[in-house]
Amino acid sequence: MIIRSFLYLDSQKLRSASSQLFEGVANYVVHSEKERTEETEQQKGPVASGRLLGDIFAKEKSSSEMRFLEDHAYSIFEGRLGELDLIEDSLAADFSTDSQKAFFKITNNLRINDVRATNNLLEKFNEIGEALARTSLMSGEGLTGGGKQINDNEIKKIATSKGLQLDAKFVKSMRSLISFGLSDVLEASLVTHDHLFTAPLKREFLRETAEMILYKFSRVTQQKFSMLGTVTQRGGVTESDDQLPDVKDAEGVKMAMRTLSLHMRTVEQVFLGPLSTELVIDPIAIYTTT
Repeated sequence: MIIRSFLYLDSQKLRSASSQLFEGVANYVVHSEKERTEETEQQKGPVASGRLLGDIFAKEKSSSEMRFLEDHAYSIFEGRLGELDLIEDSLAADFSTDSQKAFFKITNNLRINDVRATNNLLEKFNEIGEALARTSLMSGEGLTGGGKQINDNEIKKIATSKGLQLDAKFVKSMRSLISFGLSDVLEASLVTHDHLFTAPLKREFLRETAEMILYKFSRVTQQKFSMLGTVTQRGGVTESDDQLPDVKDAEGVKMAMRTLSLHMRTVEQVFLGPLSTELVIDPIAIYTTT
């Protein structure tokens, strides 16, 4: 028996995909706003599977109970995908990154990139560097540093010599680029079969805060995680090289805005486009198994 421990589960995508996979799950009449009980009007798909998923999705007593029920709903969902051969599994001998199957399931050590945390680190990098340099000098003298007064300029020099200082303009430029392209994105990625699989995550569907996840598992996990979702972008795809229209030649404000959007996409692709061996995944679930 497989026991899944979920790091991430997008309940909205799970509901949507399940309703289509099981031909509507079931139709219900809502009797109460706080606690929903269902009255199945019709049953479609495999016997009992739709009704069971409907029972799970219709019962909402509390957020914690709902999570447990959704875990079970996901198990049924992935099981059905396997029965229908809709999953391209990286652990399979015939795995192919060129597969056109509806879902990809990638398993390996997980990498977590929190852009918000990275931007905060850049903002305070020099301050943190000075603090590390100062405390390293005090380590042999106790918290007071043996009563010594350490000059701030000297601390900056020591921090710089240890690679704990960055040029202020460089930091500002990096933060501007990150904020423009990635904002507060939280990204999970796995590397397997010489390809990088990346997935942007919605923080509201994390089972714990990003900070707690990083504290528990680190930014590169020792445990292997599985990520299931659909492919949205593939690197190395040749795109049209048609010359972009000039904004000044646009007919009206609306067309000018559309033209600006095309130019923005060009800039974004330079900095943020998928690598030649990268596949971007729209994730439904990330979990480890025991």
